Amino acid sequence: MNRMTRMQALEWLLFGMAFVSMLGGFAFVLFGLPPEAGQGYVQKIFFFHVPSAFMMYAGLLLGAGGSAFYLYEKKPVYDCVAEAGMTMATFFATIVIVSGPLWAKPIWGVYWTWDPRLTTTLVLYILLLAYHSIRRIYREPATQSKARAFSAIVAILTLIDAPLIHFSVKLWRGIHPTVLRNPDGLPESYRSALELMIIAFMLTASVIFLMLFRICKLKHRIDSTQIGDRHG
Repeated sequence: MNRMTRMQALEWLLFGMAFVSMLGGFAFVLFGLPPEAGQGYVQKIFFFHVPSAFMMYAGLLLGAGGSAFYLYEKKPVYDCVAEAGMTMATFFATIVIVSGPLWAKPIWGVYWTWDPRLTTTLVLYILLLAYHSIRRIYREPATQSKARAFSAIVAILTLIDAPLIHFSVKLWRGIHPTVLRNPDGLPESYRSALELMIIAFMLTASVIFLMLFRICKLKHRIDSTQIGDRHG
């Protein structure tokens, strides 16, 4: 079994595990848990919103880490780690940005308030869009080195915003709930459901990352071939 085949086998294994765990998690959250006393059924968004935020942070770490190594060593493999991580972060950040207002409207009465955590999350999302915009602007093979360098800097800057999101409620006294810090904030069944969904989202994020990483490596090979043909 060659290297690429092993990678594909790992992807399919993770895909199967992610599918089963996500299906089980959805069923447990939607049908196995009773409605929350204060918020009702809308509180179930919590079980998708929070794991998505965790995977967003994981993608940012991969993106910034890969970017830092790329700036230091200029190896394409690190750029692929960065691009895959940032794309993964953007995917889960989109879920966070969409699910947050859907949860907020029935609870706060509005889809959006300029709460510190919401505002810093929006800033992060704009930085993620800026990262992908740079990759698209310099998408020609001859300008790829600029895209990788500029986007690497943006990826590192984006990671800096992550701690601000996490600690914004405490720093600026926002109204965003902090259930996970309160040991009595979740009943045992709710905590079990959250743990199951975190595992399901971790497996799904792993599949997404590996697929994006492999696609990026193929793009690098194509770009290097095109540049070689032009110089040949």
